[in-house]
Amino acid sequence: MRQLHQQQLKILDGLLFSLSAKYSELKPILMENSQFVFHLERLIKMGLIKKGRAGYQLTTAGKEYANRIYVRDLKIIRQVKSTTVICACKEKNHQRFFLVYQRLKHPFFGCWGFPTEKPRWGEKLITAVARGLKEEASLRGEGKLFAIRHYRVYSKKDKLLEDKLMHAFLFRNPQGKLKGSIEGNYCWVKEKDLIKKVKPPLEEFREFYQALKDFKNKISFKEIDVKTKRF
Repeated sequence: MRQLHQQQLKILDGLLFSLSAKYSELKPILMENSQFVFHLERLIKMGLIKKGRAGYQLTTAGKEYANRIYVRDLKIIRQVKSTTVICACKEKNHQRFFLVYQRLKHPFFGCWGFPTEKPRWGEKLITAVARGLKEEASLRGEGKLFAIRHYRVYSKKDKLLEDKLMHAFLFRNPQGKLKGSIEGNYCWVKEKDLIKKVKPPLEEFREFYQALKDFKNKISFKEIDVKTKRF
């Protein structure tokens, strides 16, 4: 949803702290009736407010949207992105192989690393990461959470490019025949060749690979700031 007009944000903010409000309670004294009615009708059309017997109220969608308003300056909060990381490995001939991919979309087009999958609205992380493994690589398995990382990715000029919370899951010996997708080229790589193959790496690749090697059935958490020129 696009950024709303400042007056529309004020209306939502006013309703956020009350069960309902009358027209006269919401309307600024110096604003013309026609102008204020325009903003009310716009919010009603968008499904964010409704008019009842007691006055104007937030709808369910309006409550979710208004809850993201930063009250002090009436701006919608830009929140951290959440994603899952698919770390799959298998054993063959006494050697361990890892599933990696070359990313074929922006940002980080052409970089290599572990594939990711964003959870859908209301979806459990464990469900999202398993769905990602199946949809992107045609493999099935049961993931186990082993690491959480909060990444803030900056440009070389210190501009914040990404703010993301990443949940990494380990899949041991997933089943199925590996296939790629429009989002990336997938392949199994021997562990001894992993660092040599994954070039240029996604910013978080080495961190999650090390976390996986250090995993002793205790989930680790770190907050990390990185600078990149590959975004």
